Amino acid sequence: MKTCNKSLIGLLEAGRRYGNIDDPNFPAFAVCRIRGSILDELRRLDWRSRKTRQQAHELNDVTRDLTKSLKRTPTEQEIIRALVPISRIITPDSTRPWRRKCRASTN
Repeated sequence: MKTCNKSLIGLLEAGRRYGNIDDPNFPAFAVCRIRGSILDELRRLDWRSRKTRQQAHELNDVTRDLTKSLKRTPTEQEIIRALVPISRIITPDSTRPWRRKCRASTN
């Protein structure tokens, strides 16, 4: 029911903004406004942030691409390696110089 309401609100908003609803280009404009109104409502109802949604899409894309290229389900480690650039991976060894600097400054 809410989607129907948002469609109607989008159509009314499109007519108000466009002005001349008899113009042959109005239907294309109205479709964009209605679709936008529905998407705005769906985003409002979604508990996830835009960044979280984008990350979920990226995870799905990477998993699908790996499955296709490997011809099997990728492991978690393979997915992580594909998602995270090597320069951003923090290992115990990569933090050691930082630890040394902190110890040296406290002595």
